[in-house]
Amino acid sequence: MQPGETLTRLFISLKMRICKKCKIEKDISEYYVFDKERGYISWTCHRCVIENNKTKKYNRSNDVSIIHTRKYVSKFPEKIKARNASWMLKSINKENHMHHWSYNEEHYKDVIEMNRIFHRNIHRFIVYDQSKFMYRTKETGYLLDTKEKHIKYIYSLKFDLLIEDKLTPFILKLSDTQKLILNTLKNGGKLFLFDDGCVGLDKCNGDSINIRKSSIKRLLHFNYIEYAYNCSINTKLYTISSIGELCLKDNKNIEI
Repeated sequence: MQPGETLTRLFISLKMRICKKCKIEKDISEYYVFDKERGYISWTCHRCVIENNKTKKYNRSNDVSIIHTRKYVSKFPEKIKARNASWMLKSINKENHMHHWSYNEEHYKDVIEMNRIFHRNIHRFIVYDQSKFMYRTKETGYLLDTKEKHIKYIYSLKFDLLIEDKLTPFILKLSDTQKLILNTLKNGGKLFLFDDGCVGLDKCNGDSINIRKSSIKRLLHFNYIEYAYNCSINTKLYTISSIGELCLKDNKNIEI
């Protein structure tokens, strides 16, 4: 006897079944068979299944949210493509949102991580230009055509938003090591990144310390530091960016 043969014989022997939808006893031929080998038969008859599908189709075609979604997809196909391309990107904080500063194909995965509440509010101050696939400032219409310009502009809005809505800034708080790196670079120090993953920080007084690569990962992610040039074949030099200098205004400086 083959596996499932007992079940098959059992269901075949049951020639009548009561439909769970219409509560009418009908012949077993009036039900869908999911698996003939195992004898799995639906508990809802053909007619009830068809009527149920028609009702669902009607409700979906008249659902306001679904109609709005379909219009949005047809109007902004580039945003849907960018969302599908970047949904697998891992965020530093699971509660944060990924904000696209550009919807050009080469920037689909180039996103800015920020607080979800802050993300919703910054869209009150920027306008999407579909011809450029980028955003413009709402007040002046200035095109934010680079990631640095975009971050610098929305970061400048943070102070007004904090006063108005008491929001959490999208720039995360820096650790003491990260503050040390930024302050050292601001005062003329140097930051070296080697191919083996080691990071060297030369202070202004001549002292040198080794830092973990994970300490500069977030600084690179938020463009607090920027690539300067190759010192040698296996070494890169980084400097503080204008965004990093803005960040130091909100984070207390520490002695170096």
